[in-house]
Amino acid sequence: MNIVDYQKSMQRTIPSKEDDVEVIHRLKRTFPIGTKEKGLVVAREHRMVLVMGMHGLLGLMDEAGEIEDAILRMDKENLEEEIGDAFWYVGLLCISLNTTIQERQHQPMRFTVLQDNVDAGAYMTKYIGEVACSFKSTLFYGKAKGDALLALTGIIQVLVWYALHYDLDLGAILQANQDKLKARYPEKFTTQDAIERKDKKDGE
Repeated sequence: MNIVDYQKSMQRTIPSKEDDVEVIHRLKRTFPIGTKEKGLVVAREHRMVLVMGMHGLLGLMDEAGEIEDAILRMDKENLEEEIGDAFWYVGLLCISLNTTIQERQHQPMRFTVLQDNVDAGAYMTKYIGEVACSFKSTLFYGKAKGDALLALTGIIQVLVWYALHYDLDLGAILQANQDKLKARYPEKFTTQDAIERKDKKDGE
């Protein structure tokens, strides 16, 4: 089958408008992210939680590539920045999944031994894919598949491994990330500030 025929054939299996409407309804359903007993917000609408989760997921996909690029260029300073950025997106995923970075970090290790950054990159891709699978199944099929929390644990553990393997100060990385974001968002996150990136010099 050539590409043209494939494009025509696959039209038969794309979701219908009715399927898309069901996804929209699913997004509107209430999704609790905490309880009063835990001192957390009782509920947010499902669509807001999923939007935050998708923001975190897409951001991590981007940062995984940025981390690999920094390693290939042997740019230690940039590697520190990209690891910090990745943790910010991990934070978004943690909020959307009603957990914390600390809670995930202290779970049992998801891998045995990583020999080099090739192993680490492969595991990172695997775990990000597992989170994507969980979100896709929940959103489009209405049924959770896989364990996004377990995958998130793996992502955090790989990020920590990067810092240890390249002899980086993780605490300093996290602090630098927050300093950068405070400069970018003086009050709070806004789309305009995200576009302008005032913390960056021209050409960066």
